[in-house]
This record gives sequence, structure tokens and C-alpha cells, in this order.
Amino acid sequence: MNINTNIIFLLIGLVSFNACSQGTQNAPYQLSDISYTDTLKGVWIKGYIVGGMKKSRDMIKSTEDIQWGVSGVNPDYLIMASNHNETDIQKCLLVDLSDSDLGIYKALNLADNPANLYQQIRCYGFPSPNLYGMNGFKFISNVTLQKKNIEHLDIANPFNLPFDKMPADNLLCDFEGISRIEELPDWKSKTLVGSTHWEIEKKDEDSKATITIEGEPTGHIVETWLITPLLKINPNSEFTFDCFAENYISTITLAIYFINEADGKTIFTEIPVDKIPAASKGKKNIEVNLTAFAGKTGFIGFKFTGFPDRKKSAYKIDNIKLTNKREILFLESFGNTPIKHPQRINNFTGYDNPKVFQAKNNHADIRYPKRFYLKSNVMYCVLGYRDKPYSDEITMNVSHIIPDTGYKNLTLSFDAGTTEDRYGTPLNKISIKCDGIPLYINPKWTLAGSIFKKFSLDIPAKTINQVSFSYSDNLNINIAIDNIMIKGEREN
Repeated sequence: MNINTNIIFLLIGLVSFNACSQGTQNAPYQLSDISYTDTLKGVWIKGYIVGGMKKSRDMIKSTEDIQWGVSGVNPDYLIMASNHNETDIQKCLLVDLSDSDLGIYKALNLADNPANLYQQIRCYGFPSPNLYGMNGFKFISNVTLQKKNIEHLDIANPFNLPFDKMPADNLLCDFEGISRIEELPDWKSKTLVGSTHWEIEKKDEDSKATITIEGEPTGHIVETWLITPLLKINPNSEFTFDCFAENYISTITLAIYFINEADGKTIFTEIPVDKIPAASKGKKNIEVNLTAFAGKTGFIGFKFTGFPDRKKSAYKIDNIKLTNKREILFLESFGNTPIKHPQRINNFTGYDNPKVFQAKNNHADIRYPKRFYLKSNVMYCVLGYRDKPYSDEITMNVSHIIPDTGYKNLTLSFDAGTTEDRYGTPLNKISIKCDGIPLYINPKWTLAGSIFKKFSLDIPAKTINQVSFSYSDNLNINIAIDNIMIKGEREN
């Protein structure tokens, strides 16, 4: 998140790394270890802040574009090098702060924090080749400064949101009958950086909320928010909206956040959403998983960031709905209290539902995987180890739980992930069936490393007795599954 229209550049010198560097927080990469071919893999790096980009520059072409100190720096980015005295830009790394959390931005930028010069930091983000003229690093989500973690969004209520209002447990907004966002009761449109703002676009008798960006590629970031009224999230809440991308360019991003208050501070939590369009291919109906926020009160924010690249590009949203139509018919969370030792499926008596699971070959287990960011027990499927492939079929017998009649539009959803070294594993390495009928798994769906993603599959029946997860003949693959849920909509 940004608070300044300028672009910040901080310069960081890398500390020497030993041969055990792995890109983790405890063993961060040195500059020479970073791979710029795998830009989708997040890694940790460490270094020293040694200067910044001059305010009058928007590219780094030579040392003339860099201020080796704090006077006159342009406050939106970081650069890394091998030591405090490094002045060779070929040995430096540009670290983008513009897409980072506001707390990280406020704590790191040299313009506001001149005492940070020559301080050591560790940061987690993603490699980016040729960022404003040099190797880069962006989407910074975690930072340690002087051996202390920087707290996210460490200021109170930056949008002045009315947390004391009566929340609604449902919402329907199609943007019809208005000409400006400000006409919507209790909605808020706020631009933090730049002059672009959300507008109502009416075309062919249909209105949408639209954010548009155009102009030359100056590299100056834009950040603007559209925020719903205060909402109460229930266990069976469903949040959906239609999304369109027009003349999509890779320099723009639309992200969804849950915004709530805790200890007098506003907390912004990004909600992973896989289907936001990254190409101009018509409308997509998007369902946002709010399971983690059940029982909480907060706002849902649409955050647009980016910078122009000659085209007139836009994101458009419509038909925003928070409903409680679809009921949870089955849920197994496996619990959050860590299991000390892995427990075979056939020995697992159930956390939310007793005696539901059974494994044919008893390879799969329930465990608390320390290598995942999700702090929860999971169903862990090891599809092979070294030269030995494993196979198993895990069944969930739900005939005594799912009603025989009265529901339609059933769905099976779950969180799934893998370890960092198996990033990109296709989800369809596991076959999923309901009463023997295979459920369609998009072959493009892949798993992130150490971070769980939400998947939802349609069930072509009005009731089910058994769900199965099966796998075979795959080496060195592991898939963890959590929060298995079956939902249904009442027929009348």
C-alpha cells in the first residue's frame, strides 16, 4: 500500500551468505543466488540500506541515477548490494516497496526513516528481472529490521472506516440507478496514490463500477480502493461478484481484502482469489472464500494498483453479493491444536465428524505440517518418496450427514497446498469422486508452495453418500488438504 505519489527507492547491500542459504527466513539468499527465471516463487533475502534513487529519476541507467545516502531520495523502492560501500549498480538489486503493506512502507522508506541508512534487513518477496533498468525484487510481504518483524499496517484506521455502525449480513449491489460511487450509502471510494478513482460506467443499459488507467509508462504507481459497507460474516456467508478486464496489461492488479479492527488498529488481510481476470476474455463470476472470517465484522475492499503502459486499461466489477443461501452440510477442519505425531487416516476418529475417513492403503495421514504457513492440522497425501511411488484412496462416508432430499447445487470445497519445493504441482494429481463419479478439476489449477489455496468443485447430484480422494504412481509429490466442506442450496 502506498501513501505518497513519489516512487521510493532504497538501496540495500547484501550481507555475505553461507553455502547453506536456501531463500528461507533463517537462511536467506545472497544476490548471486537469486534466480530470475522462477519469478513466481517467493524467497527471503537480506542486506543493508545504503541509499536511494534520486527524486528526478524514474529509471536507473547509471550511478548518476542513485543517491548514495538519504538526501533527495525518491521514496518507493529498495536496492540490495554486497556491502555498505558498494557503488556498482551491476551488483545491486532494486526492491519494490510500492506494492507492500502500508506498515512495511512506513517503516522502511528512507524519506521518512533516515536512520535506516546502513541498517540490516531481511525481506520476503519475488524476483523481478529488469525492474526499472536493473534486477529487481517486489511484492514485499514480510520484513525484519534490526532483528524485529515489521508489523503490518501499524496505523489506526487509515480510511476512517465506521466500525461502530450496525453491520449487515447480506449485500446486493448492481450499481444501477446511480451516476457516482458517492451515491451508494455507506460505500467508500478512496485513492491513496495518483488521481485515478472508481467511477460508474453505464453501457447498454448496464452499469458497472470501473477503474481505468491510461498514459505513458512512467512507472509511477496508482493505488485506489472501493470498500463495501460494514458486514457481518456468518459461517455460511457467500461473497460473489462479476469481474471484467478490458485491454488487460500486466502492470495492473486487482486484489480483495477483508478489513477489520483489532486493538485499535485497522487490519488489512488479503484474501486469495484465483479467478480475477489476467486477460481480456469477458466476464468471470468470482466467489471469495470468507471461511477464515466467520463470526467477524468488517469491510471488504477492492484494491487496484498499477501503472499505465500506453493502453487504456480497466477493471470492472458488478453484481456484488453477500448472501447466506448456501448452507454448510459437512465440514471437517481437522482442528488447529497441533498433532504431535502424524496419525494414519484409519486411526483418525474425526475432529468435526466422527468416523468418516478411511484409507485403502493407509499411507495418508493427519499431521501438523510445520513447513506450511497455514497453522492447522491437515490431511497429508504423500504421492511418492525417492524411488518409491505410493498410492492410496481416502474415502469420506457422509451418507449419515448429507440429507437425502431438500438441497441442490451441491459443491465440494477445500484448501490445498504443497511444500515450497513442489510449487506448481497440478491439483489433478489427485482424483476426486462423489459416489464413483469423477469431479472435473481444471488442469490449469496448481498448488502454491507452503500457502494454501481454496478450490471448489461442482457436484452433479442432489445428495451424496461417499467422497473419495485417490492418487497413484507419482514420485516426490505431496499434497495437503484442509477445511473439506460440502455446501448446498435449499430447493425451496
